[in-house]
Parts: sequence; structure tokens; C-alpha cells
Amino acid sequence: MERLRLYQIPWSHYCDKVRWALDLKEIPYELINYNLLGETKGLERAPKTLRKLMPILEDPNNKDDNRFQYDSTPILLYLDTQYPRSSICLFPSSSSCEQRQQVINTCLQLDSELGLYARRIAYVEILNEKPGAMSILLGEKFSWAYNPDEFVLV
Repeated sequence: MERLRLYQIPWSHYCDKVRWALDLKEIPYELINYNLLGETKGLERAPKTLRKLMPILEDPNNKDDNRFQYDSTPILLYLDTQYPRSSICLFPSSSSCEQRQQVINTCLQLDSELGLYARRIAYVEILNEKPGAMSILLGEKFSWAYNPDEFVLV
């Protein structure tokens, strides 16, 4: 079995979720950090519509059109379906379809509602601790990113 490839943004909690699932299921994978300022090696194989949606999981063992998966909860569902031989099940499988769907819906709701606020809190903390991080995130597009102390909201 070839190692899976996880394209990620290291500080993303959505990417954390997928990494933890891969570790829990003991599925071998390679981490590839998304390059915010240029091309990310390997992503040229992905459909253009997916290339900026992190996390992305590339499964070289899947030879059909589903080689690339994106979005954390659908990736976890994919892992449970494609790699059932693992002793760990990420979603209930022996319970009713209704219970399984309820767990999936809860995950999706937490992703869309709680995830947004968690990300905002994390970014505020990162920028408070290391103001220069703004220049890394924004690159040369905005000159004020290099001097965050001079930036004033009006």
C-alpha cells in the first residue's frame, strides 16, 4: 500500500482533525504543507477546483476518480469506507443508519459553526504573540503586513 498524502495548512484545526484520524487508524501518510505564496508540489495532480481547499487527501491507492478528497469530515468518512480493515472506526458502523447520520450531521455542524470561531480565536492569538506572522500570511500583497504596529483601523 502506498502512503497517502495529506496537503495541509499546519495551523488549521481542520487539518489537525484529519491528521489525528490517520494516526488513530494507523494509516501511513505523508504531510505536505500548502504553499501560500506559490505552487505546492503534488497539487498539480488535483483538479484545479480543489487546489486551494485544505485539507486535501490524495490516495494513490484509489485508481478511480476519487483519488482526491477534501474537507475534514468527508475525508474522515472516506477513510472509514476505504480503510475498514483498521480496528478503529471513526463513525458508528454497527448502530442504525439514523444514529450514524446524526453523528455525521453533528460533525458538520461543529465544523461550520464552532470551527469558524475557533479559527478566529487562533488567528488573534497568533497575531498577538507574533505580529510578524501577518507578513507570512499575506506576503507582499499588503505593505502594512510588515509593520502591523503602524496599522490603524479607522
